[in-house]
Amino acid sequence: MFKRLLPHRWFQPTISLCCLLAGCFLTTTSSVYAQSDTIVPNDMAHGSVSPRVESFESELETDPQIDPFAIPDDPLDSPYPVPWKWLIETQGEFSQKQTTGSRYYRSQALVSPDGKYAAYTRIQLTATPELYQSRVTSVMFVENLETGELQVIRADSPLAKELKAVQSDEEIPGIMSILMPVSWSENGDRLLSRQLEGFFNTSDASDYGVIWERKTNETKTVTPSPDSHNTSILLGWNHDRNDEVLFKTGSLGEENWPVASVTPNGKVFLANNPESITYGKLMTQSWTGNQTLY
Repeated sequence: MFKRLLPHRWFQPTISLCCLLAGCFLTTTSSVYAQSDTIVPNDMAHGSVSPRVESFESELETDPQIDPFAIPDDPLDSPYPVPWKWLIETQGEFSQKQTTGSRYYRSQALVSPDGKYAAYTRIQLTATPELYQSRVTSVMFVENLETGELQVIRADSPLAKELKAVQSDEEIPGIMSILMPVSWSENGDRLLSRQLEGFFNTSDASDYGVIWERKTNETKTVTPSPDSHNTSILLGWNHDRNDEVLFKTGSLGEENWPVASVTPNGKVFLANNPESITYGKLMTQSWTGNQTLY
């Protein structure tokens, strides 16, 4: 997916930030998040995609007070959005003040159908006045609600692997690597998560599906387009074959994006039914949301 994968500390960003930072890849639609035992309506299945060219880069430089209503919910218009408005508004504060620092955000907890486990994500924005130098990374936890035991879930996608290989994410300016829970399986033995990755300063961004097996403690990362430059958007479990993961995949400018179904071992099929399904209950805790530390 990412053709120019990271010459590490020698990487110098050169391409305009406007598309990805603005989240302007796709037109905004209403967001749907995981609901307990509920089929997610898939309005995205075969719709057209049109980029919105709004340069938040120039707006941040001239007037960091960005209109929050102009910020998309998600850079890929995902039905499971990352906290994009928080990221952009927080970045605007650092640009305005010409300072550097870190800010944190915690997602809602997604509780398994049997009520025994909860998954949630801690997102870190390492911000600089220069937008192309800022970095967004995350850590996703699964908590055993009976024992309190925590374990970290990691993706095996291209940029996630690059982060493991470097001593500090400072070696990868502009990186965006966010893993967030999307759905448990019906009986709670598997967890599906969305790995969104790309760069602030390019139009390269895509979703990967991360499947965690509770019984074996194994994690698998799946994608419908491992050897292409298509953009993929995670939709959820396949409603008809719920061990498989649905993605919408295509290239910007194409009118119709097909829906692909991917097996845990990476085999890709055209989905006969583009309807997805999710399981689990979203819980808001006292620590959910902005975790600003000064």
